[in-house]
Amino acid sequence: MVDLFTPASLSGELSKLCAAFELNATNIIATGDSEVCQSPEDLKDLLKQNFLQIQTRLAQVLNERHNSCTAIGRLSDELIVEILRYVVNDWTARNVHNHQRPEVSPFLVCRKWRTAAMNERLLWNKMRIPASLARFATLRDRNKNAPLEICLNYNDFGSEGPGMMGDHLRQLVPRISYLDISWHEESWECDPTMANFFATYIGQQEFSCLKSLRVDDLNCGAEPPFVLNTPVLQQLMFYGRPLGMPNYMTSLVNLEWEWFNLTAAEILDVLSGFPQLRTCVISSEMPEFHGDEVDPHFPVQLKYLESLTVETLFAHEMSHLLEHLETPSHTVFDLVIEKTLESNDVLERFFHDRLALSDGLTISPGDKGFLYAFTLPSQGSLRIPVKIEFDGPRGSDARQLYSLPNLASYLPNLSLIDLRISHLPSTLDLMQALRSSPCLIEVRVTTDTYDFERLLTALENTPDILCPLLQILDCRGTKFSSILMSQFLGFRQEKGVPIQELKISTGFANAGTADLIPRVPKLHEYVCNREDIQSV
Repeated sequence: MVDLFTPASLSGELSKLCAAFELNATNIIATGDSEVCQSPEDLKDLLKQNFLQIQTRLAQVLNERHNSCTAIGRLSDELIVEILRYVVNDWTARNVHNHQRPEVSPFLVCRKWRTAAMNERLLWNKMRIPASLARFATLRDRNKNAPLEICLNYNDFGSEGPGMMGDHLRQLVPRISYLDISWHEESWECDPTMANFFATYIGQQEFSCLKSLRVDDLNCGAEPPFVLNTPVLQQLMFYGRPLGMPNYMTSLVNLEWEWFNLTAAEILDVLSGFPQLRTCVISSEMPEFHGDEVDPHFPVQLKYLESLTVETLFAHEMSHLLEHLETPSHTVFDLVIEKTLESNDVLERFFHDRLALSDGLTISPGDKGFLYAFTLPSQGSLRIPVKIEFDGPRGSDARQLYSLPNLASYLPNLSLIDLRISHLPSTLDLMQALRSSPCLIEVRVTTDTYDFERLLTALENTPDILCPLLQILDCRGTKFSSILMSQFLGFRQEKGVPIQELKISTGFANAGTADLIPRVPKLHEYVCNREDIQSV
């Protein structure tokens, strides 16, 4: 065998091969008939043509041999397909609504990669239509019968109009598992509307495999919603007006909806059409205040709902929404309330009516203001969180904090308060809030050193001892004076209401913990992590 990796031996073998070729060619020419002598130019052209073909084939062999010796060339077909799948998915996510292509196609790395790609149908399951006839046929056929992910865009009609898009879509309807529709233009008035397009070209044809549907519909006309026959649809992501919401999708279990200035009545109308919902996220951008009056509405039952996120509504709208929703006791709520134009009376009624049974309260910085997390008791030991964020000025200034004394007065059953804010309310406000929480068992606080000292002062109030049932003080992430903490623990011992458990961050007691150990039965030290510091 020739050692292909030794240049000297390879050169010798190639010289022998060329010499043999030259000898054979000379013999053929010498023994040829007289026509050869009469047309030597034709023979030269024939030789050049054959030499060129041989050179091309040998160059391809050399390239393949080189590729097979590289790390990328030794990859298995399975690994190549997995790499290509990542590339295709990443490109699709970034360019689903435009015509850009990758600068260098990974399918063209070498013939081995192209062959592996051609034989893997799942690499050809993403299609933007309409497409040229050749491209459409190629993608449709290479995919074979695998589920398809299809993207439609109103701006892709081109000179052919909606006809080609409708024809392509109709061919693929039974195979579509994911459908992404973007139906809008600068004038916000589309012709045809989405409803007209689907009524004309699809009708009641069944999307028998469609599991996920994403729709951007900015058409603000008075057209009715479009109707699709989607018996197994599970997820709908919709950006559009309430009246444009596709309906007759009773199998839906996950809804994400975003639009402007939604009301509780509009939300209830939409939710009434999806009785199987398990998770729901609704975002109302730029809410407008039109007074405290709300229209009556029938109850909406969502007996399978596991979580509901709604942002941003005014408090009276949020109350109206929750009052007319019938959900399981374990449903988790995440709510954002716009408070800038409403009176405190409305907010207080909301807290009193909805959260009086809460036994846990956490206050922390949120994206739009302060985030309030309430836990409600449910069946067994399950805790049900309700998160409320006020859409107001950003920051962690205590002046932006909703009145803690007022809030605590509506929560008589609190056993846990968790304050993750850099500046606490005034000492008097802290005392008033703690006085309203006689059942308090645990206080967690991550704050500034000075503010923490004011909290200890409030808990040393006399003659009425605040929070007599308090057993656990968790101040991880807060730096404090060892002397003041020792005095506080001693005070609680002397009054017969000792702290049973103290949780601190290692190194955050300025003079160590030697004086604290005798004053508390359980002292736990934890390594401070970044979350403890960033939470304030």
